[in-house]
Amino acid sequence: MSEACFTARATLRTQVRDLINELPLHRNESGQYNHNDITVFIKGVERHFKGLYNPLHPGQGLSQLLAQGPNTLTKLKSTDMFDAASVLKQSAKEAAALAKQTGVDETPQITTRADAQDEADRRNYAIQAAIGAKEGAAEAITNKVGSDITDSVLRNADGNDNKSVDEYTLYE
Repeated sequence: MSEACFTARATLRTQVRDLINELPLHRNESGQYNHNDITVFIKGVERHFKGLYNPLHPGQGLSQLLAQGPNTLTKLKSTDMFDAASVLKQSAKEAAALAKQTGVDETPQITTRADAQDEADRRNYAIQAAIGAKEGAAEAITNKVGSDITDSVLRNADGNDNKSVDEYTLYE
């Protein structure tokens, strides 16, 4: 896997953390958050996630990370990885399925190992960038509202250990 994948994760983590930390979230005199301020904060987070580039779903940004229920981005795990062999195999499988559907022999879209490695690097970059964005958002929201509010989502049931990035969703 290319080193750029790990750079993408760290970069997106920092970028998302900084973007969310810049969003205003005011407390009232008793130290509580007003409903309107929370709503504006959530809309700001959604706007920032929609504006982040996502090569897996161009035009949608990373907003799927905020969605309730499973989707392409919320199902990603930090250990997900593609290599050239898996890309070649998937490309051949897609061509076979298309050939079966149309009745015409189809050539796989990716046929060379170099092209497969480029595609694997592109997918791995996107996966690690999404994981980094998720980590950055969790960190920034915890900084903004405090761990008393986020611990129920980000920590294990006994409260002694943090959950892995794969064990929570940003919707929670």
